[in-house]
Amino acid sequence: LIDEFSSLLPVEIEVRSQGRTTHHGNAKAPWELPREQQVRWCRENLGFNPSEILEIEIPGSGLHGLVAINPDGVSTNDSRHTVYVKRMLVSRSAQGLAPKWAYFARVVADADYLRLTASREQLADDDLLHDTANAVGTGIRTWLERLAKHAPGTFNEFVASHAVGLRSVALTDDYMLDLVSKYVPYQTTLGPRTLVELAEMDKPVRYTRSVDQYRALADVAASQELVLVNAGYAYEDEVLGAFMRNQTVSGNSVNISLVDPGDLLDAFQNASPAEEAEALDLMLVAARAINPADCEVVLRRFEPATMPALYLPDPDLAERQVAKTARENADSIWQELLGVTDPFANSRPPRLVLNRANSLVARLVA
Repeated sequence: LIDEFSSLLPVEIEVRSQGRTTHHGNAKAPWELPREQQVRWCRENLGFNPSEILEIEIPGSGLHGLVAINPDGVSTNDSRHTVYVKRMLVSRSAQGLAPKWAYFARVVADADYLRLTASREQLADDDLLHDTANAVGTGIRTWLERLAKHAPGTFNEFVASHAVGLRSVALTDDYMLDLVSKYVPYQTTLGPRTLVELAEMDKPVRYTRSVDQYRALADVAASQELVLVNAGYAYEDEVLGAFMRNQTVSGNSVNISLVDPGDLLDAFQNASPAEEAEALDLMLVAARAINPADCEVVLRRFEPATMPALYLPDPDLAERQVAKTARENADSIWQELLGVTDPFANSRPPRLVLNRANSLVARLVA
């Protein structure tokens, strides 16, 4: 316990017990060690090899120490810091020494003026602590911007490792939303693109809310020269929405919207009257196999011709199903009394588009 809490005190402490004597104190703090030893200290005490170690000095709280950057994706709630006050250890799981968005950073520092709680086991949550955390955040931001400008390869590795965490904190922090919009790429039919790059395009951009829908529509959208974005991974849809709201508030026009499968259907080439007549038996078989009220089967020509059929769901299919279930379960008398209506009652069902240009569909028609 003496060594744990008092090893950095600038005095020599001698402990004698049962004929054994040990000496403590006057040890070097982690931020006073050479860089190689700092890395080893972080590995042994924090559990990771830092990708970067930043030095911090905040005169207002008399704080000096280091910030270790975790290269691995970690929980955004795992922000535990090691803090000393006047070189006496207070806690190895202190809260509030860095902004919440900087979840990937661990502070290891000593402070002369930060106040403690009555139990002296944590830092007091006061204005001085908040100012200190903001100053730490400014230092981390400066490092991020410098890394993006001068070491883009290293920065991209950091972004790839922390993509999910960065998007999650971007929903509550404008700075991180700006950083994510500029640097965290989305999967698109043009390859990886950031939100800023997508907003600057001179062509329509559409996005899907599920990975499966993106995979189903990607090839067809690309053949129609439509830029399609996959926003189906964690927090991607929410970050995209926040980005578009900020653009609207700023007065910027952004041609990004949720994909409407009907737009794709309208872009497909209609089958000729002869082809429609030839396929009549096939369409009757399809209508018997699939209830038209649940899914409408239509015949079109589209690229790529290797794709025999394409399922175009309603973009709000989940909401439609909830509304349908509620309507079926509700008593019709109460519907009349309360004026309950189904907002999706007039919406079209999903469509299964058979591709007349495909050899398999041509054989089915024949």
